[in-house]
Amino acid sequence: MPPMETPKLRVFVHENQTFTSFNALSLPATIPPIPRPWNPNLESNSSSDNIKDALTTQWAYETCPWFPLVASNPHFDGAVFSCLNHSLYSLPIESTLDGRYILRGDVRREWQSLEQKLLWCSQRLAVNMHFPWYGQAPRPPKDYGYLRPQVDAKLAKKVAMRSCDAFLGISALCTYFIMAHRYRPHNDSPTWTSLLINDPQCPILSAWVMELSRTFVGDLTDVVPRNGMIINGAYSLAWDTDVIMFEHFKVPIWVYWPPDIPGNKTWKRYIPSAEDLAGATCATSASPNLQNNDTWGVQADSHFWLSQSNDMWDPEPSQPAPLSTQPQQDLSRFPLPHKNSGQRHGEDWSAFFARRALQNAKKEEKETPSQ
Repeated sequence: MPPMETPKLRVFVHENQTFTSFNALSLPATIPPIPRPWNPNLESNSSSDNIKDALTTQWAYETCPWFPLVASNPHFDGAVFSCLNHSLYSLPIESTLDGRYILRGDVRREWQSLEQKLLWCSQRLAVNMHFPWYGQAPRPPKDYGYLRPQVDAKLAKKVAMRSCDAFLGISALCTYFIMAHRYRPHNDSPTWTSLLINDPQCPILSAWVMELSRTFVGDLTDVVPRNGMIINGAYSLAWDTDVIMFEHFKVPIWVYWPPDIPGNKTWKRYIPSAEDLAGATCATSASPNLQNNDTWGVQADSHFWLSQSNDMWDPEPSQPAPLSTQPQQDLSRFPLPHKNSGQRHGEDWSAFFARRALQNAKKEEKETPSQ
């Protein structure tokens, strides 16, 4: 058998910041602000508690080893996840006896059943498996409010969409333990599917488990892209051995090298040589080489993550792209946008969602979920 080829270290420079990677061809579409370091005395870091942030590539946090495994292009279909296949417009909302609004009962029960199964899977698979001492599980979908009535239908949709997003968090935790079982199998230990099917306390139907293994939760091949993570090369991680596991399953890993600060020896193999730096790929925000790991806007209109929270209509009507001094784009090859979608003719998804994100930020400043 020929020896395995050593992967080539790639170097990227973005806004005078240096990043290296063995398995990513480009940088993430968006690089979040550098977080403050882990504080072992306070047992805390600056990881976000907002599930929306976890849906894009984040920095490596001591408390969130599951962040890198969030699927960046999930398909909500099949027997397991089809109940989540809703957009903001298709989410069914019903009124309650006291005049408030909530996700329709049949969908609510399907979501609750799926949530309980995924939480049980991660709990069962975690037995006797490594998990960081300071690790924290993602907040379950029910914490985002889909089981609670809201003051109006618009807010009920917003809350349901946030809850729907949260399924990707608990799914990523399941993936973490499935990956650990595959990467670090114990002698004569059963497969992760057998553990769930044959559990003496609460066995799960084999057909459902087999279906789960074919979804973005159990499929560990590179057919399922994941968000990956950015490591600050100045600091180590309590779960740094997981990085090798992530690389084995082709989860994108980037290491950032702060200027004038010696790198931590944990990441020494990521340190770029002078030759690597000379051949670095320079990336800017407008560069086509930037990797799009942003889950917003990757899928077709039928999937929920295309619709940002609380956007039942766009305050800006659909209209042609503004005139510019550049040669005009041939719009004949673009289909007309859907009515009331807010998309402009000839506007690609990245421009549309960048504009939509600004609108959503302004709206969310003025809205507060009901208690």
